[in-house]
Amino acid sequence: MVERKLLASPYRSPGPASIRHKSSIGRQGIYSPMRTPSPQQPYPHHRNISDSLRRPSTPIRPPLYRHDQHIPYTFLPDTPEHTPPSRPGSSGYGSHLATTPPLRAVRSPSPLLFSSPATPASTPGPHASRKDRRTTVRVAHVSECHCTHFKHQIVTREPQISGLHPGQPLLQWAKRPIQKHVAVSWTKVQINEIDGTAISYTWGDFDRENLIIGHWEEDPTRAVAMNLGTEWDVEDLLDRLVEISAVKGSLWIDQLCAPQREDYAKEILPKIPDIFRSMEVVVLMPGARCTCLEKAVDKLKSGAKAGDVVENWLGKKCHNKAGLSSYTNRMWARQEFRYAQNLRLVWNRKTPAQCFQYEDLISGKADISAISGYATALFMQKLHEGFDLGDKNGHWLIRDATDKFARDLRRECDALKQDKKDLPVFFRMLMGMPLERVRDADENPIFELTHSLRAFCRNLRGLAYGTHMATNPKDLVLSVWVDLPGYKMPEETKFYTASGLLDDAVHKLEEKHHVTLSTHAPAGLFKESPGGCWRPELFLANKQIKEVRDLYSTLSEADSPLYMRDGKVPLQISAHNAIGRRSFIYRDLYKETSLAKVGPVMSKVVKNLDAISQIRLGALWHHYQERLAAILAPRKITHKKSNAKLNGELDKAVKTENLAEFMAEYYFFDNLCNQNLDEDTQLPWETLGDVDHYKVVYKLTCYLLGLDHEFCKKKGLELIIAPEEPSIIGLTNRVTVPSWLSRFDQETLTISTSVNRHRVKEMPMCMLELRKNGQFSPTKGGEPEYVVTGSWVSCQEVGKKDLGGIAIPRDVHSVQKDGLRTDGWLI
Repeated sequence: MVERKLLASPYRSPGPASIRHKSSIGRQGIYSPMRTPSPQQPYPHHRNISDSLRRPSTPIRPPLYRHDQHIPYTFLPDTPEHTPPSRPGSSGYGSHLATTPPLRAVRSPSPLLFSSPATPASTPGPHASRKDRRTTVRVAHVSECHCTHFKHQIVTREPQISGLHPGQPLLQWAKRPIQKHVAVSWTKVQINEIDGTAISYTWGDFDRENLIIGHWEEDPTRAVAMNLGTEWDVEDLLDRLVEISAVKGSLWIDQLCAPQREDYAKEILPKIPDIFRSMEVVVLMPGARCTCLEKAVDKLKSGAKAGDVVENWLGKKCHNKAGLSSYTNRMWARQEFRYAQNLRLVWNRKTPAQCFQYEDLISGKADISAISGYATALFMQKLHEGFDLGDKNGHWLIRDATDKFARDLRRECDALKQDKKDLPVFFRMLMGMPLERVRDADENPIFELTHSLRAFCRNLRGLAYGTHMATNPKDLVLSVWVDLPGYKMPEETKFYTASGLLDDAVHKLEEKHHVTLSTHAPAGLFKESPGGCWRPELFLANKQIKEVRDLYSTLSEADSPLYMRDGKVPLQISAHNAIGRRSFIYRDLYKETSLAKVGPVMSKVVKNLDAISQIRLGALWHHYQERLAAILAPRKITHKKSNAKLNGELDKAVKTENLAEFMAEYYFFDNLCNQNLDEDTQLPWETLGDVDHYKVVYKLTCYLLGLDHEFCKKKGLELIIAPEEPSIIGLTNRVTVPSWLSRFDQETLTISTSVNRHRVKEMPMCMLELRKNGQFSPTKGGEPEYVVTGSWVSCQEVGKKDLGGIAIPRDVHSVQKDGLRTDGWLI
């Protein structure tokens, strides 16, 4: 048996292999390809250990797969930052590399091979100077190759029935060799002269693995690999890459053109917005479009109403109708799509998919291969998780995901240019027709807010309730903030958490542009300073980050950022009005009140919630549904041999008590959510069981403001409510004794961060409760200073005497003619 060996790196700890711990090989790089010795160079068996510790004096070429006569065709684990130098006299590494001492080989721990999670192959090509790397971008040229010097086997993965499982067939992914590979070459172009096609795609959600796709054009012994999930058919992908590259001669795709190394990431990530804005963008999707889409297009061309045809088509039970992918659920893909000015969709498979319904699978009319791309991988994953093929409701397994994908993609297409004489833009997208983004027409350089900063702020819309994810939570920050003019990533991002990275980005926004973002949770709500600024690190430090809304949930949806100076936000005060003058502390007002009296009041609150708050309310309802499903799911009960009967009775009693408590809370919350529906779906409040309604309403309010209720409790925030219509609810950090005295406080003020004093209903609004601080600004006018005492949930309507002022936005053109007047400061 040929021994697998791993070349030592000068960046690894010194010493013989026997004293090195195997954990020194980073798991983050176990899939990264590694450069092996040249087959023309004899393999040295005796090496000087002291010589191997010398660091190379020249830049090192990134690691690559390469055929070697001493090491068989296998993946050797190494990390991109642990790259070994070249071997003396090796012609494979280029003449620009200096000779280095021979290296010492150590044994590679085989259990690390082919284990997940995986990282992509490092990008080949010589290193450039740092100055050159800041102004250039590497593009790839992909062409089909038929050479005989390439010794690696190219494989694709497809589902196969491998045997019988009790009650259903057992499916698994099998590798199939393909007689096809590509040759890849690279050139460097200036960032302002870049031309070609940029590919926006996702690596994959299922069993990602490094798969070799071809070799260097100038050296067939150097393999090139891509990290892909099972939803990608490699054979079709190679055809698409060749076709896309031939359109304009070059393409940009992250795995081939951007080295997956931290030092390169800090240079390539800020270029991504310019790359996707300058180049023509191809949105590459796994699978194929369905024949039912073509039939719907034929109906439109025959004169049918576009709205009716689109809705009827979306209502079909076909699982292949709109394709399916994780594209609309990934953060980088969202940003790339929004950066693109000219784009088109390309399906990985050219042959259209046939209509597929779940009933066809049960009846035997179709098999698993009839599902296209991503849906196949999703379906197989559910089967391995124990899904029953005989379940009659199984069509919802994929249909929910398909409908959500179609709905999200349709929403993203709304910002693309419409043509009333042509097909709806959503259909044009799915058919692969070229599309163009609607450009902003309100750019005016005489105003303070630059066009690039305006575009950045508009791109923040939707993040507060978005469900996009990323493999690394830090990408939820970097993918957004690299588009901020003048933003620079921290030197050592590995020492930052996602919340810390976001807090650092907010500070840089304030320092460079003198603006802060409108938020439901300014620092002043937690009695921190500066009170009007967003400080996400305060409430996100210990929070688990999974989705983008976990980071941005406290942001409001105002388009314009707020102007600030020396940490203070200027205010325009029209009248000394405040919602607080008609509000009460919830605990004092309804502490001993029955649900029959609290329910109607909370119904008014829910009916007054605006569209964004309703979206968040729906997300919380789904969370309750998941909790209910978890409680009702059968549990495996283990008992001790002694007192087995007693232990079983106690476990049953605890389970019943928890279920009863949760169900009372669930019915109360579910009835609140039904207030905007038909009266037939609502239950009389007096029929519901006793429940701690304060606990439910407190959780609800915190969630609508984007905060964690446990954190708010620790900070001493109290629930506050204005029960009279229009009913509003919120949180406050100021509690008087008795609490009703705050209604007579003439020093309070409610402001809005909306750019319009008379707010349009469709525009969400962030409302903050302020109180005069008793100090005056040291300016000539001596304007009063205010501190934050509360935050109100965004609603549809407010009373005539509720709002007393606004925070001045950075773009003074968006305010009325008296926009430059400053009446106070939020500190």
